[in-house]
Amino acid sequence: MPVSLQAVLLRFLDDWTVRPVGGSKREVDVLLVSATNADLDDAIAKGRFRSDLLFRLNTLEVTLLPLRERTDFTEIARHLMAKIDPSVELSQAAIDRLAQLDWDGNIRELRNVLARLSLNEAGHVIDDAAVQSAVGPECRERSGPKAPANDGGPNDLHEIQRAHVLSTYAETGNNISKTARRLGISRNTFYRALRGKQT
Repeated sequence: MPVSLQAVLLRFLDDWTVRPVGGSKREVDVLLVSATNADLDDAIAKGRFRSDLLFRLNTLEVTLLPLRERTDFTEIARHLMAKIDPSVELSQAAIDRLAQLDWDGNIRELRNVLARLSLNEAGHVIDDAAVQSAVGPECRERSGPKAPANDGGPNDLHEIQRAHVLSTYAETGNNISKTARRLGISRNTFYRALRGKQT
């Protein structure tokens, strides 16, 4: 995002108001989620990212693991294939083979490979041999150990958000207004976070 637009976003985060084209200024109640694969500390040092914007955005930071380290690879692969072509199924052997690849392109790369498999095996169950034939030498097998099993901690963005809101709520002596101000959210967003509802 250009630095000039970063200033616009920063102003929005100060008062949570927008002015639609041809309309009047009005306040909105939203949950803002931002994502980056850049080193923002380095971008700030080089003048490409505003430090004050980072301070406002960085209420809760969630680091997403690369696909090769995810423990829910099977669910991701089956979900993507169901979206691409519901008539095609992935055998467990095929998923096990796919899980051993590096996936430097993460989910985008996996989606493309699954799309190619669906074209070759329309209406059929994709097996290990079909995966080997489709990926060929272009996907390297992973040399490191598989990711450890989930330890039972929060593994969903909304669970993590709710835990953070509750922690801040306790720190402010169960004061809703103080909690909302400290987190930079509205009271409505606070209530939704406590109920665990997606905004």
